[in-house]
Amino acid sequence: MAWWNDILHLLREEAAHHGGQLAGTEQLRQAQRVLERTTRELDDARARAEAARRRMRRAQQDLEALAAGSQGQPSYAERLTDLARALTHESELVATFDAHIERLSAVHDRLDAQLRQLQRDLDMVDTAVGAAATSRAADEHERERRPAPKRSGKTGFRQQRTQAVMDTLEDLPKRRKRDDAQ
Repeated sequence: MAWWNDILHLLREEAAHHGGQLAGTEQLRQAQRVLERTTRELDDARARAEAARRRMRRAQQDLEALAAGSQGQPSYAERLTDLARALTHESELVATFDAHIERLSAVHDRLDAQLRQLQRDLDMVDTAVGAAATSRAADEHERERRPAPKRSGKTGFRQQRTQAVMDTLEDLPKRRKRDDAQ
């Protein structure tokens, strides 16, 4: 695992360079705040666009009602002109809101993707730092561990068993040569 040792070495150098702090929690919080603000703005823009669409539909219905109604009303031409202006104005508002919503959606999607990538990278760094700490702790444990002292006296089970096998092998009769058997 030479590659892992290289990674650990790079992480140790990076940790020493950053004073031991690898997690960018402040940057992550700031990115999350920007994403939340963008989400709120996007929701507000969608609500404003929907309200403008409703106003436009109402103006359009009023215009159609006046056009279908009798022309004997005294202010028919003025009301028709006002409704046409309102309809044009609301149509322009809806178009600008739609463009604004599209831009905000694109920004939101990019921020969300970058935030997910940042979170994944930070999780990988945390995992690597944890692995480095575990490796360091294991190295320290290996250095602290001492071999058990040898006891004097009776030999252990394995040595007794080996001696018993050797005694049994010595007690076996000697094999005859094949030439003697034929």
